[in-house]
Amino acid sequence: MPQAVLVLQCGNCQTHQGQLAKTTASWTCKICNQKQPLNNVLFEGTGKQCREKVQQLNMQRGIEETQRICDVHQQDENILRMKLEDEHAEDSKPQHY
Repeated sequence: MPQAVLVLQCGNCQTHQGQLAKTTASWTCKICNQKQPLNNVLFEGTGKQCREKVQQLNMQRGIEETQRICDVHQQDENILRMKLEDEHAEDSKPQHY
């Protein structure tokens, strides 16, 4: 019988990963090496099931992070565009001597 695997999310780096089910109440993140309590199991299954779940969760996280970055860049572009429009409007005003 295959050993159960748990899908966990690191509280420090937010990466999802699979860990073999153990009797200890803590685990160490493979990415950032942060030791943390085993209190939020997202999924439990076979190695194959958990591998697929981890890939899905990390892909979704990557898509969401990319969208947040794009939103920030869009906001920055909008702010810059408004500043340039304001400067252009100031430059086109007739100057009184």
